[in-house]
Amino acid sequence: MTHTAIPATQRVWKLEGKDDPHTALVLREAPVPAVSGTQVLVKIKALSLNFRDLMMLHNTYSWPRLTSPIPLSDGAGVVASTGPSVSRFRVGDRVSPIFAQTHFAGLVTDAEVSTTLGGPRDGVAAQYAVFDEHGLVRIPDSLSFEEAASIPVAGVTAWNCLYGLEGRTLKPGEWVLVQGTGGVSIFALQLAKAARLTSLGADHVLNYRTTPDWGAAARALVPGGFAHVIDVGGASTLPHSLVSVRRDGVISVVGRLDGSGAEPGLSSALVHTAIVRGIWVGSRAQFDEVNSAIEANGIKPVIDARVFVFDELPAACAYLEAQKHFGKVVVRVE
Repeated sequence: MTHTAIPATQRVWKLEGKDDPHTALVLREAPVPAVSGTQVLVKIKALSLNFRDLMMLHNTYSWPRLTSPIPLSDGAGVVASTGPSVSRFRVGDRVSPIFAQTHFAGLVTDAEVSTTLGGPRDGVAAQYAVFDEHGLVRIPDSLSFEEAASIPVAGVTAWNCLYGLEGRTLKPGEWVLVQGTGGVSIFALQLAKAARLTSLGADHVLNYRTTPDWGAAARALVPGGFAHVIDVGGASTLPHSLVSVRRDGVISVVGRLDGSGAEPGLSSALVHTAIVRGIWVGSRAQFDEVNSAIEANGIKPVIDARVFVFDELPAACAYLEAQKHFGKVVVRVE
């Protein structure tokens, strides 16, 4: 086992109490865990937030919250210590954990779903965290820790939307419709523009507040409709997505930011001859692929102008919940 100077204790955030989300996050002191076998101790340098983290905070996620878990799934850091059987990493390597710690490639299984960070497994809102070496990837040299921390869920999800469905991967010249200015949407925009070999930037912008029938308005901009639609809203946005998609196009549903409205029936997908696909982040192989694409195309993940520090995690969650952000909300870990 190799290691750098490691303290005996650390500070970690815990989710304690299920009644009041505004007081549920509590900062505690805890031992720095030891490593064995193929385990790797990572000194966390940066975290990023997802709306899933807010659902955990409010105890409204699809499974019950565990007792006093460590929240958050997205982070980046440096290897501080390795177990005696580790072969993939060495002390000093810059790494990020994958979302589901045993989902390495292919379709996700129920068993792999049970290994997701930030619930049910302890997450990354700590100064140090232990992972199996197979649950980590190297981060691009071109990125800061803050930028790299934004990739594990949002970046991998965006890549899966565009390139994860065999036979329906994004091709140069195809049109992509993204919704909003959150992490997945901006990553999808950056990756799509890279595929078309043009500079970052949306070709058309619609404001749903001033254009309530935005699905039809979007389709009118693109002859035949969009090859790929990234739907982040769910019930209220999916009907518009179905209108905007081209025949035999793909709608990737990645969230339910707005739960209001009636869900469209399956017949809507039949009428539009579209593939409606639920996205559950992605595998370690896809994480490596998106990292390679980021390096090859010089992509810089978009993080919000306000970067929080570790003690401000509750404020960062409130900031995300108020939807004041553009890009990813990031927390720097001292």
